[in-house]
Amino acid sequence: MVDHLLQGPHDVAVNAITLSEVHSGVNDVDRPKVDHSLSAFEHWTLGPDIARMAGQFRWHYRRLGRPLTIPDVLMAAHAIEMGATLVTDGIRDFPMPELSLLRSGDPLP
Repeated sequence: MVDHLLQGPHDVAVNAITLSEVHSGVNDVDRPKVDHSLSAFEHWTLGPDIARMAGQFRWHYRRLGRPLTIPDVLMAAHAIEMGATLVTDGIRDFPMPELSLLRSGDPLP
């Protein structure tokens, strides 16, 4: 899927959260290959507007009895702010109706 995204007309980006999640599952032997692969992506920076939106999401959903993690609300807010589709295996972790989601492995629209 990643190769397909990179070859298509799509802008594909990662942020610091994505990078840390990826690196948390990579051993030292594979790290150079992973770093090389990730260098093909645009790197987006999280800013204060995204952090505020993420905090509002976390506050809102916690009051609905649906606590969300800080990394997930940051990823959602970042995608919304950038007008991007978030590709994830954890669709259920992103209940925001305004967020465009694509399950990893699903065909591109």
